[in-house]
Amino acid sequence: MSLSHENAAYLPPWHEPTLRRRLCEVLDFVGPGITPLTGQRGRFISRVVDMRNALTHWDEVPNAPRGADLHQLAAALNFVVDAALLRLLGFDQEQVRATLADNQQFQSR
Repeated sequence: MSLSHENAAYLPPWHEPTLRRRLCEVLDFVGPGITPLTGQRGRFISRVVDMRNALTHWDEVPNAPRGADLHQLAAALNFVVDAALLRLLGFDQEQVRATLADNQQFQSR
């Protein structure tokens, strides 16, 4: 079956990767340099997904981060985005790790 460009907008939503899968891919791409901030990868991803579900879908998620925990998770995501941008700019995983390790805000988290 061939889809025309016009019909591509009508693909069902299950065709897209989940947030959980996208986060796994980004963390793989960034490398282990972000681990001091994110901690255990599976737990970090679950916390992000719970946060998104609670805020976007108005779900009652008992484990959804709130208050200072929400702020810390948002700061960690900011560093994940920064690290991914460094990788896209040509830094290798070790250079990303070293750059993050030299960042005082990263160290203080």
